[in-house]
Formats: sequence, C-alpha cells, structure tokens
Amino acid sequence: MAAMTIDTAAALVLVVDDSADAAESLALVLELEGFRTLTAHDGRSALDRIGQERPDAVLLDLGLPDLDGVEVGRRIRALADGDGILIVALSGHGGQDDLAATRAAGFDAHLVKPVDPGRIVALLGAPRGPAADPGTPIAATWSKTR
Repeated sequence: MAAMTIDTAAALVLVVDDSADAAESLALVLELEGFRTLTAHDGRSALDRIGQERPDAVLLDLGLPDLDGVEVGRRIRALADGDGILIVALSGHGGQDDLAATRAAGFDAHLVKPVDPGRIVALLGAPRGPAADPGTPIAATWSKTR
C-alpha cells in the first residue's frame, strides 16, 4: 500500500469532543487552514456523522459521555472503509494505559492536550502508510506533545 496524504483543500475532518467550545474552536482553526469540518460531542453522534458523511480524518477525544473514544476508534476501524480514515486521539488522557489502548484500537496517532493547532495541521497533512516498524505510528506522535 502506498503512503497516503490528506488533500487539505478537499479534506473533511470530524472533530469529536464533549466540550462544544473545544470542538468548535478547533474546527474553526482547521477551516482557516482550508479543511472542511464537522463536529460531534459524543461517541454515538460521531459514528452517525461518519455513517452520513465519510470524513478523511477524525480528531477524537477519549473522555466522551457515552461511548469512550477508544471504543469509537475501534468501531471506525471495523467499518468497511475504516482503514482509510486517519484517527487521531486528541485527549487529556496520556498515560501509558491510554497510549496502549489507542494503539491497540488502531488509532494512527495520540496527541495529549493541550496541543498546538499547528501540530494538528501538520499531522493531518503528513504522509501515512505502512511504517518500517509497524509499532511506530506516523510522525512519532505517541509521546506527549506540549
């Protein structure tokens, strides 16, 4: 499989955060960078949005009120075209157990809040595909980013 990149001009990014202010703020920043965005504030509505409009990327908080973000990520990966969606954990949860859980669920990256929006934009535009070491996610984003 060849490396894939997200075309900023056409990319649709779903921002999922139970804080409406946080989701809307990040969506606005991404729109200023040329992305199209959707928002959701819980796991079930995120999965509904994905079913209605297939996003290219999902920025996913882990501490959601209904389904936790890890379960949402797992369900995205289980979709017929789920492997084609970039899934990034964007959460205040960054302990070793959290990192292991998102990695096991198939997330592409795990960023710990607060994160510079420029780092998110760079990650969305970075090529992705099979890494030389399957245990090393794209852009070495599994470490805390502050």
